[in-house]
Amino acid sequence: MAAMAISGIIYFRIDVVMISVVQGTTAVGFYSVAYTLSEASCVVPSMLIAALFPVLSRLHRTSKMSFRDTCAQSMRYLLYLALPMAFFVTLWAKPIVSILFGSRFDPSVAALQILIWAAALMYVTMVMGIAFVSANLQKVSMNVLFIMVAVNIGLNLLLIPKYSYYGASFATVATEASGLALQSFFLGRYDYGFGLLRASLPPFFGLSVIGAISALLFLGNTPLVMITIIDLVAYTSIIYKFGLKGQDKQLILNLLKSSWAAKVKI
Repeated sequence: MAAMAISGIIYFRIDVVMISVVQGTTAVGFYSVAYTLSEASCVVPSMLIAALFPVLSRLHRTSKMSFRDTCAQSMRYLLYLALPMAFFVTLWAKPIVSILFGSRFDPSVAALQILIWAAALMYVTMVMGIAFVSANLQKVSMNVLFIMVAVNIGLNLLLIPKYSYYGASFATVATEASGLALQSFFLGRYDYGFGLLRASLPPFFGLSVIGAISALLFLGNTPLVMITIIDLVAYTSIIYKFGLKGQDKQLILNLLKSSWAAKVKI
């Protein structure tokens, strides 16, 4: 666990050090703005994982089937949330950066539009990472993290000299994608597969639909707020129709009923 913590620090900070050495402090500033915003988007899944860890640890001791089902369900919900989050941040990247940091940080916009997809991948890899620990497979997780650190350093050495902090952004996305692939492989090897491919079909279908809708609406000079509302309705409808099971829909209806009842009482 200590080795994983140290490797994690290296993985998350080595790009800043390398940009500083190769490109200078100005590039570090632009990259740090984008990185900070993408990192902030992971607050919600981090809180969920913190609450989920003791539950998964207990389930692994009592029922491995329930352990797998809970991990798969958590991963599915976070995946449904991650993809639209990354998509809408990509759409709103320029207003977000301008409002929070000012127009002088406009070069950070493109970096944020790249890095936010690494954050989306982290929504899933965080569930897988906590599954490794809960299943007492820390050594496997450590080896995966070592490989990710090596991949990240190699890609940064290759991309930063030529593409500056944009190269570092692409390196982060590629590293997270490789980590996702490795974690999926090893979890399946130890009979803890969560059905990632099947779970990803509805949100990716929804993402392609709202991507096409956005492209058409941009051609018609539709305001960004209206595009966002239309996309949200379309994506939510697709997930509700194709992504949610009967028990998921019942849970949502119960929550809505409880919320409505509470408002009526007030």
